[in-house]
Amino acid sequence: MTSGNATRAVSEDEFAGLVNLLAADPVGSAQLTDLLREEHPVYDGRGTATVVRMRGWVLLALARSGLSDQALIFVLEELDTGIDAYLVAAAARALRSYAQPNETLAPFVVRALNQIRYHDEPMSFESGPPTAFRHAAVACRKAEISRSERRVLALSPNRSTPSCCRIKTGNR
Repeated sequence: MTSGNATRAVSEDEFAGLVNLLAADPVGSAQLTDLLREEHPVYDGRGTATVVRMRGWVLLALARSGLSDQALIFVLEELDTGIDAYLVAAAARALRSYAQPNETLAPFVVRALNQIRYHDEPMSFESGPPTAFRHAAVACRKAEISRSERRVLALSPNRSTPSCCRIKTGNR
């Protein structure tokens, strides 16, 4: 299978292998960018979760190899409109590898944070094809409790405040 001409269905493992090969190839960036198109034939007949996973691998490969100007639009679109925590996290990681960072990119990151705020999940991109780790009680969400919400928790009678949410007293 070539990225521009998917003539047969490939397994996720084969796709991950292709993505890794393209990421290692100095001229593979254009083919990786092509794989970011949601209407790419390689995604035909696959479920949403599978397509999300596969596109996430492409974004992470671009993060490793360096984000090109041509791929930047896909990353910004994901940050601007994405609601899947995995894809938004992968897009943010890819944006960090962009060779020409500037202040015009900041609003996309801010919108992504606002968009994903109530859909966030812990992520791990450390081994193999990345996997999102889903937990019913997410410790990371405790850290997002705003300072005012922490004050309310601390002032609530008969309520035990977790140590991560206690207001620090004294000097900062």
